Amino acid sequence: MECTFSPPRQSKGSTNFHSLTNTARGDAGMFLVLSSSWLGWAPPHPDAVTSLPGFDGPLRSQLFSGYLRATADGQTFYSHYVLTESRSSPADDPLVLWQQGGPGSSGFGFGFLAEMGPYVLDADSLALNASAPRLFEREYSWDASANMLLFEHPPGTGFSYCVDAAEALIACTWDDQTQAEAFHATLLAFYTSFPQYRQHELRLIGESYAGLLLPYLAAEIYRHPTETPAKQLKGLAVGNGCPGTSGATPAKRGTCNGPYGSYDTQHVLELAYGHSALPRPLWQKLQAACGFPCKAATWSEGAHALALTLTLTLTLTLTPTPILILTPVALCSVRRSLLSRVRGSAPRGGRGHRALQRL
Repeated sequence: MECTFSPPRQSKGSTNFHSLTNTARGDAGMFLVLSSSWLGWAPPHPDAVTSLPGFDGPLRSQLFSGYLRATADGQTFYSHYVLTESRSSPADDPLVLWQQGGPGSSGFGFGFLAEMGPYVLDADSLALNASAPRLFEREYSWDASANMLLFEHPPGTGFSYCVDAAEALIACTWDDQTQAEAFHATLLAFYTSFPQYRQHELRLIGESYAGLLLPYLAAEIYRHPTETPAKQLKGLAVGNGCPGTSGATPAKRGTCNGPYGSYDTQHVLELAYGHSALPRPLWQKLQAACGFPCKAATWSEGAHALALTLTLTLTLTLTPTPILILTPVALCSVRRSLLSRVRGSAPRGGRGHRALQRL
């Protein structure tokens, strides 16, 4: 898939203060004030964040935000990154690189502030604070046991942008392969800026279109076996991944809907029904009237298996190959294998056992 991203509306700004607009919530402003002091285990870093408007009290973990300059496919770009240190053991815990889907979805606006980051914006954030959106601590955030890193990738997404030789903003143009080159270049720039992470295990995790972005990145990483990413990569996991379409070309674009081709209308309606936005009688009438080519039951098996597989991937060390790529057929097979093991260890008659029986 090839994407062209227009330059962002905001200016580059200084290196010590970034005015960041939360892309997931329109014009709700959020500012990250950067300081040169860092009292954690690593040396002081100029991108250290010491306070967040809308959040009272000290930050519960070390936070960094800034830009990483790199070049790939003849394009020079600045990738916006956010790094959150682990609250457990930042010197020992793995480095988890999160990639949002899209392509072009903001890992900062969605992943960090809506899914797994240490702070969250919700419906009360604007109502409870007139001057700046109020941030709330997330109870179950990934920084509990991992150093979380995200790039707004590919450049042109969120606050990441491309420049010409005069450093003027220009549009960014990438495809699945060239974005991987940019991804790898950004990762190398990160290790230059944070050399203490060169000894940490690296795990790549994402969702949706990351099903293409991350495997392409992994392939690019292994094209450079002597570089830090190749030495430290220990695992890759994708939830609700986009598999693409075999044989897709720029003229005949693929889809994220697997072997059943494009069923975007059905996908949208299934999403609405799954979130209780459509009553069951209306959903059944829509299915009959539209004659959808794909049966939802085909994917339900894979959905259960993917949830179990993602949990397995996060808890086990994959050896000798750290990358797990599963097709829908393989997912069903993994599901049966996992369920046979889990059911054997679950207490019969308990709530967990009954839940497993319903899968």
